[in-house]
Amino acid sequence: MKTKDVQEIFARLNSELDNADGVDTEARQQMRELDNQVSRLGQPKNSDIEFLLDQTKALESRFVAEHPTLARIARELVDALTKMGV
Repeated sequence: MKTKDVQEIFARLNSELDNADGVDTEARQQMRELDNQVSRLGQPKNSDIEFLLDQTKALESRFVAEHPTLARIARELVDALTKMGV
């Protein structure tokens, strides 16, 4: 999986989050932090990818009950990060 693919999936997740109602402030803050990390994925180190993977899994867990579309896209992002070599 290429960095560009991960960035595209993350952009979809961000777009869905912007349109979602009822997403808590903490989850939105976590997405902003992930956005900073994803934007620096040029030559990722495994530690960078592992951090992104852990944070994305946490978001997926938050979204699964109330925001299934966000959870599905977060799962796609987890899969893409995993394919990058974690």
